[in-house]
Amino acid sequence: MRRYALILTLLPAALGAGPALTVYNSDLAVVRETRTVTLKAGRQGLSISGLPARLDPTSVHLDGQGLRLLQQDFDYDLVSPDRVLEKYVDQPLKALGKGGQAYAGRLLSYEDGQLLLKLPGGRVLMLSRSELGSIEFPELPGGLLTKPTLVWDLEAQGAGEQDLGLSYMTAGLSWHAEYVAVLDKDEKSLDLNGWVSIDNQSGGAFEDAQLKLMAGEIHRAAPPRDMMLKAAALALPAPAGDAAPAFAERSFADYHLYTLGYPVTLRQAQQKQVQLMSAAKVPAVKKYLYDGEQRGAAVLVTVELKNDKAAGLGLPLPAGKWRIFKADGAGRELVGEDEAGHCAKDETLKLTLGNAFDVVGERTVLADEPRRGGDQASRQVKVEIRNRREEPVTVTVREHAWGQWDLGASDAEWKRVDAGTFSAELSLKAGEVKDWTYTVRMKY
Repeated sequence: MRRYALILTLLPAALGAGPALTVYNSDLAVVRETRTVTLKAGRQGLSISGLPARLDPTSVHLDGQGLRLLQQDFDYDLVSPDRVLEKYVDQPLKALGKGGQAYAGRLLSYEDGQLLLKLPGGRVLMLSRSELGSIEFPELPGGLLTKPTLVWDLEAQGAGEQDLGLSYMTAGLSWHAEYVAVLDKDEKSLDLNGWVSIDNQSGGAFEDAQLKLMAGEIHRAAPPRDMMLKAAALALPAPAGDAAPAFAERSFADYHLYTLGYPVTLRQAQQKQVQLMSAAKVPAVKKYLYDGEQRGAAVLVTVELKNDKAAGLGLPLPAGKWRIFKADGAGRELVGEDEAGHCAKDETLKLTLGNAFDVVGERTVLADEPRRGGDQASRQVKVEIRNRREEPVTVTVREHAWGQWDLGASDAEWKRVDAGTFSAELSLKAGEVKDWTYTVRMKY
């Protein structure tokens, strides 16, 4: 039993003053609010409603002058048709069937949409909620709320009005990035727009919130389980034209913090998109890659761009989905979609568009001498590339080897990519067919 006589409700500190909201990109947000209340001296109750249902009550912090917090309750048993019926077990109620039939009795149980009603005289009737047009309750059962509510038992040293700071963590909020890139006609540059999508499934709404996005790798302790909140630094190059960036970035501890320059409202079950960046005429390089051992006849098409100031970028790009279009007259057509990881400043971003239709590869093992004892094995391979396009192409051919290896013979210039990979570049004119034959020696 709560031992106080007065329950006060916190109101916003000022009209239109919204919460400060820091959103991480994996089911977490930190919320900070300021509320103005009038307190009496001594022990009393204080409550606040309108909170997200997925609030973590163990993270709540109340900041005020001359206050001592004794107890805290988080009540989130909200009103719903099912909860009202569950609370009315063993209580009288009246119901009206869709055909006009009236029922009155004591509710014995309610489960899976089925009501068990004891009628006067002792008869028991089973009814489905779908068969009923309406149900009448004498009153709302106790313990149910219309909104999640925090209730404090506290002591105040003195009476009067003061601003109280409230902060808490809540699940159900996250953000991610998406990009739309449009290749120009000659496929040598692209126009780029980046967006941030904020998803609110927290069970609460945030009016006129001051929005921040936290980027970094944050470890959270168990229970309920270990979780790594993986984020990335946001890319904020100046948008095309005279518009200022929507977000301002600064370093924070070992992370990056990005603040939106204007308030936003995030409603429950809403996904809001805010423009992150915009850049025009970003240099792009289209490439073809053939790896016959792993991909058969398919020749992979990619596009690469350098994330530096010279390209109109030069700030870290967060992981996200990239949709690549190509201009076609007055319109544009989708030519590829990829999920790219974080791209740091001055790094090269590589995006996969798909498989080429008119560039085909074929790989043939001409000779394969197996390893005997401690002797080395050798393999002779022929790779053929056929360009059926009306334009010239350059295809990077990638091959693999094991153990200690070297090429004994090759009719194309090649280079070592890593410990088990080597490649050669074949430049083909329109309609040309070209091959690369090599012999590789391998031993443990």
